[in-house]
Amino acid sequence: MRWIRDRAIPIRDVSGSVYRFVGIAQEITGRKRAEERGRQHQAEAAHFQRLATLGEMASGLAHEVNQPLAAIANYAAASLRTIERDPTSVDRIREDLANIGQQAHRAGDVVDRLRRLVRREPPHRSTVAINDLVREVLRLSGADASARGVTLRSELAEHLPNVQVDHVQIEQVIQNVVRNAIDATCDEKLTLPEVIVSTVAEPDGVVLVTVRDTGHGLPDGDTEHIFEPFVTTKPEGLGLGLSISRSIIEMHGGSIRAARNRGGGALFHIRLPCGSDA
Repeated sequence: MRWIRDRAIPIRDVSGSVYRFVGIAQEITGRKRAEERGRQHQAEAAHFQRLATLGEMASGLAHEVNQPLAAIANYAAASLRTIERDPTSVDRIREDLANIGQQAHRAGDVVDRLRRLVRREPPHRSTVAINDLVREVLRLSGADASARGVTLRSELAEHLPNVQVDHVQIEQVIQNVVRNAIDATCDEKLTLPEVIVSTVAEPDGVVLVTVRDTGHGLPDGDTEHIFEPFVTTKPEGLGLGLSISRSIIEMHGGSIRAARNRGGGALFHIRLPCGSDA
């Protein structure tokens, strides 16, 4: 197949009237093929980027859903042990079953949060206490931190104003940052592997959540770089966790920043505006 561009140029007499046309034919097959190859390369690049994003989100989804699933398995195993020891312990079995139901709903909330994020739907906001979200993250992450030799503790200010947020999204952001801090700190060469999560109210109507660790710190260069898509220091990661976290926080009118800890390690500051009832 050949591409030909045909143009007609009018020839005018002294009065300006057109009395004939001169046709010019130019073969542009090479240029058309080059343009088509360029479009194909762009489409392939976009496809690979979508696959990479999907892979990263699938990896994050697997990690986040694995925690409530592991809790469900533990509660189910505890119920079986209770039945074997004392089949009449109805209260203990009822408590375990209630916890199983709670964790199953939590897994569903994680999946629903990612679905809304992919569709760019607005957050489903409600009035919550930020300390409650932090305590839940610490509860979920405590066993993992302990198993990896990391001390996980909190310094939570009292009487904080509430925030208007999608509690599942914000909880997952805090959990992502805490998980990264644990990953960066679980090294037997460190003398004090520790992750501290603190909260405080700032005077400009903002609640501040800070995650501080004593790990290996941030990469050299601009700390903003780590929030860019596909920037990661983890061999198994694609570097979208912090990028997605920033998108979630900014959708809530807040901000997330990283800094180097003076004593070694990293600091992450998550700022959220207080709710209208604060």
